[in-house]
Amino acid sequence: MSGSAYQRGRQLLKEGELADAIWAFMDELQENPDEPAGYFALMEAYQLSYTVFPDPQLLQQVKNVLVGARDQDLDEEQERLADAIERGIDAEIEARALQEGQERHEGHEG
Repeated sequence: MSGSAYQRGRQLLKEGELADAIWAFMDELQENPDEPAGYFALMEAYQLSYTVFPDPQLLQQVKNVLVGARDQDLDEEQERLADAIERGIDAEIEARALQEGQERHEGHEG
């Protein structure tokens, strides 16, 4: 069962307080490290943060949390969600690399 830190994190996400939500979900994982919901919530918060601040390190954080989530006893639906998250993050990382390569190439032409 998810704890009070999880509920606080959910409320903070609703309010758009992404950094505070991340901290709350990290607290949740400290309180309930075997509860998959905390991992998925933390990944969600990092992904939302990435949409606001497109820093590649936020994508890496999602991948790091995903490793922790996969260490838990996930049900089939959670496994499918983890797979989808991983594919999405990998696709975004690849797209960023292609875009950066294109920008470097265009910079050398001009």
